[in-house]
Amino acid sequence: MTTLPQISLAKLAADATRHDERERLRMACEEYGFFYLVEHGIPKEQIAQAIEASRRFFALPQSI
Repeated sequence: MTTLPQISLAKLAADATRHDERERLRMACEEYGFFYLVEHGIPKEQIAQAIEASRRFFALPQSI
């Protein structure tokens, strides 16, 4: 099983590490099409709320 790359938003924002992380982002998009975004600063509680909202949305009946 392949592990998706992790891309750091903090490293993308920092001058010292921006170039290397952009290259990792390009590679992740080209080779995998997906990546995990880490060091983004979004609280875990807010992420959990968004996931729960999406579950409720997709549980709604389809209208015709």
